[in-house]
Amino acid sequence: MLAVALALTLLAPSHSRSEGKSRFVLDEDGRVAVTIELGEPDLPELCNADLTVAERAREEQKLTRCLETGLPRWLRITADERACPIAYRRFSEEARTITIDAQAVCAAPPRRLVIDWGLFAGSALDHVSVAVVEQPHAKARLVLLSKRSSRFALDVARPWWLWALGVAATLALVAGACGVLRRRRRATAARAPD
Repeated sequence: MLAVALALTLLAPSHSRSEGKSRFVLDEDGRVAVTIELGEPDLPELCNADLTVAERAREEQKLTRCLETGLPRWLRITADERACPIAYRRFSEEARTITIDAQAVCAAPPRRLVIDWGLFAGSALDHVSVAVVEQPHAKARLVLLSKRSSRFALDVARPWWLWALGVAATLALVAGACGVLRRRRRATAARAPD
């Protein structure tokens, strides 16, 4: 009997690596919509919850409590070195994939957005998330987030019209200053005796 148990242990695949997907969408107002997809077998490592058991309702409550308290600790987003509070919204399940939805609210649209990924940091599971990071005025970026590569910094692109507005304002100031100088010279020249 012991030999059979040992053989099954050695032959059974271990769950030491996993992959998932995530998406971070920054909007014009500085909000970041967060979506994280995990395999159902990863849940016990993250939240000690198992949705495959008969008492599913209790496990769903346990998972919700875990994500409400844990997600803001595991995942940190900063905008221009200021923390953006993360609020868990809900989870859903489809085809043995758990989707976690959350939102981070930054004080203002950032120039630099930093994502610190800490999911599974305290477990033996080697989880890698293929993350898409989107921003309003540039192409989406594809990054891998894991224990080994847990931080991603994004320089947020500014819209072209904002740059053009800055140039136009500078040109208007220069033109105004030139006009004032020209009028002063004329006034000085008119007062000067011939």
